[in-house]
Amino acid sequence: MTLAEQLATLVLRAARTSTRVLGVDPGTRFVGLALSSADLRLAVPLRALDRATPPSPRTGALAPADAHAHELRQLIAAERVSALVVGLPLDALGREGDACAKVRRYVKQLKLATMPVVFLDERYTSASCRHALTRAGVSAARQARTKDAAAAGLILQNALDIACTHISRGGS
Repeated sequence: MTLAEQLATLVLRAARTSTRVLGVDPGTRFVGLALSSADLRLAVPLRALDRATPPSPRTGALAPADAHAHELRQLIAAERVSALVVGLPLDALGREGDACAKVRRYVKQLKLATMPVVFLDERYTSASCRHALTRAGVSAARQARTKDAAAAGLILQNALDIACTHISRGGS
């Protein structure tokens, strides 16, 4: 099945079940999140989860991957999410390397086994978002967290556009 067919299948299933798609950009420091609109045409950046926050032994806070899984499960239930589109940081030649292995491992650690996941090339999305935020006058400190959610939005929007184009051309 081609990437366009996979994405079209996710979008059509979400449309039939009145659910949404969640975009995820697992960065080095933050994990950006974006949510599709109810009509599955637009991606809306939500927020970024901090990957570097260590668990608190005093309070018993969850380890970051566990905390993210818990927070994602809550978001998935609250927003009726039926699938994930996860950014995959391919190298400049389109090959998978260590960064891709880390992303796949992160997704596996989330233990969202029943959730369909499609990985989408996310090369240069963070850089594009950082450039756009700089042009918009957003400070470097604010960009650190904002760019990952914006990049997740860009990844998800690309996925929705690919799916809608495929469907409009008669694919399913």
